[in-house]
Amino acid sequence: METIEVQVDKIGSILQFTCIGERSYDTYIQLIDLIMSELDKDKETKKVLIDLTKLTGDLSILERHNVGKYLAEKLPRMIRIAVVSPRNYLVKMIENTAINRGVNMFATSDKEEAATWLGND
Repeated sequence: METIEVQVDKIGSILQFTCIGERSYDTYIQLIDLIMSELDKDKETKKVLIDLTKLTGDLSILERHNVGKYLAEKLPRMIRIAVVSPRNYLVKMIENTAINRGVNMFATSDKEEAATWLGND
């Protein structure tokens, strides 16, 4: 199974995940599971920023849809999640699928825009 390198940092009230490696369905599932594990350790955190700008590779439309469904199944509704991805690979299909299932999510290619959307208190 493929893996990605993930650096986890707490910046103010935001839990940030910076990812490096090859993007795949399995690595996205692993990332979601890691996010859930970190949120379980820190019950106060309600904001997550995921930086995917250093990932390579691609997912099929069906894989993107399934990642969005998995995220919606796992993520508590009180969590706000912002995803930063290169402009040529915005995760809009994942975002739309997750939002349609109740996730409070925003995808952008601009890290400052993502942080502003999350708010940092």
